[in-house]
Amino acid sequence: AEVASPIATPSPRKPAVYYWEPTASITPADPEDDAWVDAISRVGIDFLAALAQQALGQHLRDEEKGGFEQIKLSAGGFKRRRLNTEKWQYFCHHGTDKRRCKLCGGSALCVHGRQKFSCKKCGKTPKTCPHGRQRSRCVDCGGIAICEHNKRRDHCGLCKTPTVL
Repeated sequence: AEVASPIATPSPRKPAVYYWEPTASITPADPEDDAWVDAISRVGIDFLAALAQQALGQHLRDEEKGGFEQIKLSAGGFKRRRLNTEKWQYFCHHGTDKRRCKLCGGSALCVHGRQKFSCKKCGKTPKTCPHGRQRSRCVDCGGIAICEHNKRRDHCGLCKTPTVL
């Protein structure tokens, strides 16, 4: 068996993907022997524990949302859907939405690397006012998302406070 180096290093072939480099070869004589555990440094154990905790946290969040059914695709990546639904979400091998992945060149991205529907250089921003802002959120234009306190409605503490009758 090979022991992995304690620190994950970025892969030169794929950005943001980590792999383990074998540093030593230890073959236990007895399958029940745990001597190989001593060869792994504390940093490596902490790193693996953090990854396991993160995966468990994601699993618990998915379960709270109703759970997901996930299937690996032969071309790489996977598709998933909530339990008892019909629509699939497709993800690339980087783990992001396939249409919005900058590394894969997703179909929802323009030539500038931004989302097509909101790229200012392409001129496809949603209803821009003369001040260069989104019309609904512009304070100077009095957009629909601005309250009487000149703040965004979703950020205004006075508008969110329930009134006592």
